[in-house]
Amino acid sequence: MSLSSNLSPLQNKAVLVTGAAKRLGREIALEFARQGWDVAIHYGQSESEALAIVAEIKSLGRRAKAFQADLALEDELKDLFSAVTGEFENLQCLVNSASIFGFDRANSDSPLTAKTLQDHMQVNLAAPILLSQLMFEYHKRQTKKASDSDL
Repeated sequence: MSLSSNLSPLQNKAVLVTGAAKRLGREIALEFARQGWDVAIHYGQSESEALAIVAEIKSLGRRAKAFQADLALEDELKDLFSAVTGEFENLQCLVNSASIFGFDRANSDSPLTAKTLQDHMQVNLAAPILLSQLMFEYHKRQTKKASDSDL
């Protein structure tokens, strides 16, 4: 997998990739690191995989750190974003890759319930929207700081 070389001019920038310990999120995080980005690795339960990808990114000469959060819980989501921006003040990009898959099939042994639907909606829909909103507000503050320092 290779992202466009358009990432290259943005050296010394950081990205938060949710669900970065496994699958597609892992590959996205690695490619950003290969392109010169520092990477905040979010994971839900896959701590050992998250720490392994952090080590792999560091071996590429980039900064990386793992952050655990349950994206179904709004307080943890907010704490995640605060911790990431505290560690990576150069955060420029958010990749919402985290998702849950449980009970995705109609023929599953466990019946679909309102609770499983709520869990899916919280992690797969609400969390990306809320994180994107936090990112927008963060960039508004960063832009204001930069313009204030130009005075």
